[in-house]
Amino acid sequence: MWSPPTVMNNVKHLIDWKFWRDEDIRHVLELARTVKHNRKDYQNHMQGHTLVMLFQKTSTRTRVSFEAGMTELGGHAINLDWRASNFALSKVRFETKYLSRNAAMIMARLKDNADIIEMEDAASVPVINGCCNLYHPCQALADTLTIAEDRGGNPDGARLTYIGVYNNVVNSLVSISTTLGIHLTLVCPVRDLDTVDEESRQRLQDAGLLTETLEVADAVSQADYVYTDTWLDMEYFNDPSYQTEKDRRSELMLPYQINSTLMAGSRAKIMHDMPIHPGYEIAEVQPHYKVSETLTANHEAFEKLRALGFTAANFIPAEGIIRGSAALSLLGEGDPNDLILTPKTTQHFAYEPGKEYPKSLMGVIAVIRQAAFDTQHYMRMQKWAAKNPSGIRSEYNPALQSMAQVIADEGQKQLTIVEPGSVLMISRTAALAEELGIDPVIVATGH
Repeated sequence: MWSPPTVMNNVKHLIDWKFWRDEDIRHVLELARTVKHNRKDYQNHMQGHTLVMLFQKTSTRTRVSFEAGMTELGGHAINLDWRASNFALSKVRFETKYLSRNAAMIMARLKDNADIIEMEDAASVPVINGCCNLYHPCQALADTLTIAEDRGGNPDGARLTYIGVYNNVVNSLVSISTTLGIHLTLVCPVRDLDTVDEESRQRLQDAGLLTETLEVADAVSQADYVYTDTWLDMEYFNDPSYQTEKDRRSELMLPYQINSTLMAGSRAKIMHDMPIHPGYEIAEVQPHYKVSETLTANHEAFEKLRALGFTAANFIPAEGIIRGSAALSLLGEGDPNDLILTPKTTQHFAYEPGKEYPKSLMGVIAVIRQAAFDTQHYMRMQKWAAKNPSGIRSEYNPALQSMAQVIADEGQKQLTIVEPGSVLMISRTAALAEELGIDPVIVATGH
């Protein structure tokens, strides 16, 4: 018979799984599976109840999953921004007491665990830790649910390898793995001892379920699942003041990047708690970064140009957004591939929305802008790999290699031909070119 966790004031809080009994954790995991597979049966279980979601940190998945969950269960969720509320002005405990009078439960995604503990002490309703600097229990539950679903309902005996920085996610994975019988291998070259939950770590080690190593290839070879997370806290990832630390960590962590070289021959499935930073903790996998590394000659085009009296032409790849290098070719008789005068004459962009992302012209511009940012990191990692030939190299990426020629220093960059797709996009192209330092030639396409 299941009974609720023993906590102060008979109110069940979720700060981390280390504070829960084993039987309660297993019950919640099984309940999660039951609700997931029988959603209609639980449609009214939260009817008349309100969840307050307090965000001090940015969020996509936590916000959407909690609000969608409350809606599907018949309840209501209120989104409360820390900066737009009086939490930024008053004591946490005073504001928490007020929220407790209006809500059935509180989910808080905060920067400091001390604030979560203050909320727990002040609240008369359950407080759920949606993420703090020490713990991320909801993420750990979602991860173990994923593993349980993949293994027919039972995560016991699974071998999970985590590669990355020892962070809040690791603390909660350590806490929950002890209960569920998951063997956790940690490959963590970076760890702040002040944020490592040593008590939970020791408990997992005493259970014989913890391995710690920096031999990343060996760790992957024994894994059923390989897990990674960001190398830098998400609120600092795009902060210019943290660029030096970001570069330092990138150089340190690059040999531990999850990529096809590391995963070669592995049977493991890859897990990432998101947001993903492609080119950093995991290699670039976006399908819209695709270029043609070789040109396939169009014989019909050759014949038409010859008939018009042309003796040479610049041929470009036919597909994609960042298409790659064009080549200058003679139009004489013979195999067109044998008539190339100058390879890699220009780079070529084309604004071609697709059936999947990007579906709009603005989405195409977003892809090009992101590719430029990714390329800057990619080239830094290539330089690092050249200095450290024994280390694991960043994945070769032809799209980013092409983009590197577009945003190179003056005197080294290639001319870029751009098909903007419409007259309305010409001004946006000019602005993007100025922003990224591109030398564009804008051409009409008949649209």
